[in-house]
Amino acid sequence: MKRSAPILIATLSLSILYTLPVSAIKASEPFIQQEQLNQARQLEQWKKDRAVLPRIKVEKAVLERHTQEISPSMAAFYVDEIHLEGLPEELDFLNDRVHAYEKQKLSMNDIEKLVRILNQKLQDKGYVTTQVVIPEQNISAGTLHLLCLPGRLHQVIYSQGSKKLPWQNAFPIRDGDLLNLRMLEEGLENMKRVSSQEVSMKILPTAKAGYSDLELTVQQGKQVHGMLSSDDSGMKETGKYQWNAGIVFDDVFHANDTLQLSAVLDGSRRGSEKGSWYQSFSYTIPKGKDRLTISHNRNRYHQTVAGIPYDFISSGKTQTTRFTYDHMISRSQSERKALDISMIKRDSHYFINDMEIPVQAMDTTALEVGLSDRIYMGRNTLYVRLGHKQGTGWMGAQKENTYPDSPKTRYQMWLFDIDWQQPFTMGHRPASFSSSLHGQWNTKGNRLYGVDAISIGNRYTVRGFDGEYTLMGESGWYLRNELSSSIPTLHSDIYLGLDVGSVYGVSTDVLVGRTIAGIALGLRGNFSSGLSYDALISHSLYKPEGYHTRKWVPGFTVSWNF
Repeated sequence: MKRSAPILIATLSLSILYTLPVSAIKASEPFIQQEQLNQARQLEQWKKDRAVLPRIKVEKAVLERHTQEISPSMAAFYVDEIHLEGLPEELDFLNDRVHAYEKQKLSMNDIEKLVRILNQKLQDKGYVTTQVVIPEQNISAGTLHLLCLPGRLHQVIYSQGSKKLPWQNAFPIRDGDLLNLRMLEEGLENMKRVSSQEVSMKILPTAKAGYSDLELTVQQGKQVHGMLSSDDSGMKETGKYQWNAGIVFDDVFHANDTLQLSAVLDGSRRGSEKGSWYQSFSYTIPKGKDRLTISHNRNRYHQTVAGIPYDFISSGKTQTTRFTYDHMISRSQSERKALDISMIKRDSHYFINDMEIPVQAMDTTALEVGLSDRIYMGRNTLYVRLGHKQGTGWMGAQKENTYPDSPKTRYQMWLFDIDWQQPFTMGHRPASFSSSLHGQWNTKGNRLYGVDAISIGNRYTVRGFDGEYTLMGESGWYLRNELSSSIPTLHSDIYLGLDVGSVYGVSTDVLVGRTIAGIALGLRGNFSSGLSYDALISHSLYKPEGYHTRKWVPGFTVSWNF
């Protein structure tokens, strides 16, 4: 009976914690909060990865334009039909423009204007080596003949001294295909996503009429590189100080692919008293317009809880596997639209003194589908994504809880992200402004488990709060704004952050409030040795009465990339 008392107390405690998981998280309820912190950290990392995607520029040869003047005697005439000859099926969209000029009287200027419009349309679509010309003809019968001269890819070559890396899986184009600049840009972006590769390309003319070569220049650095870092973004109950180690393998299978391995553990190392451990791997491989990513992570947390007559160890572990397929829908000179589909499989288990609590085990599956648009506006960049996520019964997921007020796993929610980046000059120094909005809306309005909710009040959501107490809700949003200016002599940037967020839903009625706002002032820098740092001090601007946090919240991250 001596051992039964703490086990019973612990079981009741965990039952309360996980049947009412969407709430203001207190210090005695660390597990869900720790998982929310990891999720927020991952979302912030994805945002940073999007921000550093390079703009793609392809050098191209000047295309010799073939023109044929119409004699003055034919300066104006009635055109019944226009035949656009030699037109490949992929360029059939030009016919719509051509038909608009039929069955009317055309002047020489009208015909030249039509040809300019057609060639501009080709340029806009990326067919930079294809053109429409006016051949010699007699159009007195009322038929105008135009000729399409398709430009095709002859072969991919490498410049002198270039590293010869495989390009086939990165580019959605092959020898003999119509040369489309947008497809070349997509391939170049796929190759440049591999951090150790610096790639440039040129379109060169060949001796074969209508064909061009694509010349690649590839510089390759270290294919294996690592990272060590330390920060204080953790929680007191599972380890405030975090140690992070990561290693990246580039071009693993010579397919412009990457493999990333990482581990995070608490730096306090307090043994059985408390601790956390996080491991993850991610593998990404492109295939033309498509990209596949497989990721998996494991989390472990534990803490000692005071009990009567004995203390006991409360612990938890989770595993999450994510398969993501990304497809480029369309691409223009200033825009890229994409579709992404993800399947997320998650299972979790909770223990008291290494004895599992079966009623708290979870096994869930979710499907997420998103549409994204990346738009370049001069030097500025706008990224927008709208996604829909829903819980499913696939892949052996547990059955839905039928109790009316219990949390649900068959939810449906909308997800949205908007990122804005604007570089400019402040005085004589480079500066930038960025704004990032993230949110979710639970359309059914039912209760959710904490891991499916949105949480605000830590370093990766709304700064100004120590993260020991956060707000969680079925729906919500947060907005992060940052103004930074370069200090070249220190190889650093000084930045000012202003964040705000709110949560909503049936479970937020028990919260002390729903909205918080904070401000942060920091300094971050990178050095050629691979050392980087980020130090900040933050303060809450608005918080509900009863919301507990430190008045001033310091933070740091120190990293070494090698």
